[in-house]
Amino acid sequence: MIKGHCLERVGIRSTRFESAKSYLEWGMPLKEPYYGCVAVFSRTGGGHVGFVVGVAENGDVMVLGGNQSDEVNIRSFPRSRMSGY
Repeated sequence: MIKGHCLERVGIRSTRFESAKSYLEWGMPLKEPYYGCVAVFSRTGGGHVGFVVGVAENGDVMVLGGNQSDEVNIRSFPRSRMSGY
């Protein structure tokens, strides 16, 4: 997982599990997305995690993630798909 690698690279211990949902038990839970926090959300085939890089005008969460359409990119996701921050 790219998120785990990025966290470990800067000296922050990741969950060290491949499960995206493992990040729901990691760190301090937030009620709202903040720039740089880890977002956990649902998608076809399971969960996904990424770094929040902003909030769109319509309220969607902008997420930097790997393996989003087979590439590293920034995509917006509706808050209804968010499991936690």
